[in-house]
Amino acid sequence: MRLHESGSRTPIRGYNSFFCAQYINIGTGGADLSSSFFLPKLVGWGKAAEMCLTGERVPADEAYRLGLVNHVHTREDLLPAARAMAAVMCSRTSSACA
Repeated sequence: MRLHESGSRTPIRGYNSFFCAQYINIGTGGADLSSSFFLPKLVGWGKAAEMCLTGERVPADEAYRLGLVNHVHTREDLLPAARAMAAVMCSRTSSACA
């Protein structure tokens, strides 16, 4: 997952997923699409700086600990868990699934 996709918390991820500031790894440092603005608000300045400046992968379990995701599931349980969450969301309001 690219960091610009995490402007708000991502509710559910698989154990094999990770977060990464990939732009620094491919030489487009400045093309962070606002992750350097939003990420410190989610994980604190120190961890955000480390992620943005090193481009190292943050595995799903650490992303959970940092508050970037709410739930982490195995590959087998991910789709059923996502469907269950979607069913709850859709049961709350009809416009949620529009």
